[in-house]
Amino acid sequence: MVSCTGCYVLGQAMPYLSQRGGAKDIGKMLNEPGLDEKTRNFLDLVLDIKSFASRIGLKVDQNYLHYKKLDKDYLAVVVSACSPFSFEPFMWDYPFLGKMPYKGFIKEDGVKAEVEALKKKGLDVFVRKVQAFSSLGFFKDPLYSFMAEYSVYDLADLLMHEQTHATIYVSNQSQFNEELATFVGKKAAESFVIFRYGKESKEYKDIALNKQDSEAFRKLILGLKAGLEKLYSGDRDEADMTMAKKRMFDEFKADLEAHYDQYFVTENYKGLASLELNNAYLSLFSTYHQDSEIYEELFNKFDKDLPAFITRVLTLKNSKDPKGEIRGWLKG
Repeated sequence: MVSCTGCYVLGQAMPYLSQRGGAKDIGKMLNEPGLDEKTRNFLDLVLDIKSFASRIGLKVDQNYLHYKKLDKDYLAVVVSACSPFSFEPFMWDYPFLGKMPYKGFIKEDGVKAEVEALKKKGLDVFVRKVQAFSSLGFFKDPLYSFMAEYSVYDLADLLMHEQTHATIYVSNQSQFNEELATFVGKKAAESFVIFRYGKESKEYKDIALNKQDSEAFRKLILGLKAGLEKLYSGDRDEADMTMAKKRMFDEFKADLEAHYDQYFVTENYKGLASLELNNAYLSLFSTYHQDSEIYEELFNKFDKDLPAFITRVLTLKNSKDPKGEIRGWLKG
């Protein structure tokens, strides 16, 4: 529910290569007369999405041209951590990639030790499963069988989110990278659904409801974060702050449970009250969604022309402060 579709390959190249071993070329699969209709339709859809991605300016590469059957519905487990009384994320440092606020495990036997080590440092920790990641061109990222269960919109969002990472990556700017990929993935997926089905289709009308709830959720989570930031900036001692922090999380969950229908029109966020919320979750969420307004505003300045928007942000590849530059563009 953190609304992040994927992450990068972080230091687990060998398990990744082992996991993707035996992936089949989807072009050859589509020529197999015995291929079942569901898989054929899925692979055709992926090729259509890739073609659409190239037309809007995302990188044309060899990603998602191979297929691997898995016996699980996720790809990796990712660990994030954060200070207990601020939203400063714990950062892992990676060669070539720079600093990032998460660590991925394809081979999951290291997760428990990582979590325990972080908790010993006094950090809040959040563990999640992800369905995809970008290897940023180091490997050819395959499709996995569980992706065939996704809706057209969700599949397009997932693939074009990851293709955005493959198209533009700014070292040591994890929030910009994730916010941009989240924004482009969703806009591109919406455009793909319109292209494929039209604005009068059920597929498109479902997107409108999901967008409404997604924005309501974003505002609620960022509102909770703002309230906690105010708490952390005070002069209370740690024991008092710990109790106040727990009370704020409990009240937030209770309010959601009691007034769910006032906030949301779908069932998508029903499980939030049972989620173990902490600073690590909120910090991670803000990595993907904190400043989405600036990308929306820039998109509107280009008359909602997604290829023109992508062309513009590609000029930020070597920027030391890409979000600062976008804000400068908006002022200008």
